[in-house]
Amino acid sequence: MPFIRCRTFLACLPLASGVWVLGLLGLLVGGAGAAAGWYKVTLLDKHPLPIQDEISMFVNAITLSLLALFSLIGIISGFVKKYGLVVVYKQLVALHWVLMVGALAYSLYSTFRPIDDSIVKDCIGDSRDEMILQLCAKGFTLVKGFCIFLLAFALLVQFYTYVLVTNFAYKLDLEGIADVRQTIAFPDDLKKSNSSDYGFPYTSYDYQGGRAV
Repeated sequence: MPFIRCRTFLACLPLASGVWVLGLLGLLVGGAGAAAGWYKVTLLDKHPLPIQDEISMFVNAITLSLLALFSLIGIISGFVKKYGLVVVYKQLVALHWVLMVGALAYSLYSTFRPIDDSIVKDCIGDSRDEMILQLCAKGFTLVKGFCIFLLAFALLVQFYTYVLVTNFAYKLDLEGIADVRQTIAFPDDLKKSNSSDYGFPYTSYDYQGGRAV
């Protein structure tokens, strides 16, 4: 049973719609962040950074790429409404949320930790590009903060996504149980059914007297 109950998305839309809408949002956020992250990785050949910063760049790029990939699975699960796929997506969201927490924490550490001026000069080289200057600068800059902002935003979105997907999986599970119960023929239901549909009249028995009724 979900630890936070919700029956609708934004108090007006079905859970299935919420799953694929949040999946689409995650795909956009993850795609934008992954593109920016991998582009910054390509700059490391000419503008080297300390190993801690390079690790942070790779982790952010991988984390946001996985967000886009898993969100695509979420979009599909919201449309097909298959219990097994929804459960798999729920587990992926939970694992990825933990990864994003670690990526965000390490990004904050690598951004605000002290570094030498010589490292900054080596990174900048002879470039006058504003993006390179912000990438190599100490502390927080817009270039560094872009992925941090996306990770923080994705953490909030994915938390709500997990709550929504958990409730959606629970709903599909209950519906599946109800469908199974409807397909099982109980004795009382058989007695009330019209057995002439099967080509023979219904006959019940008085088991105490052994007589057909």
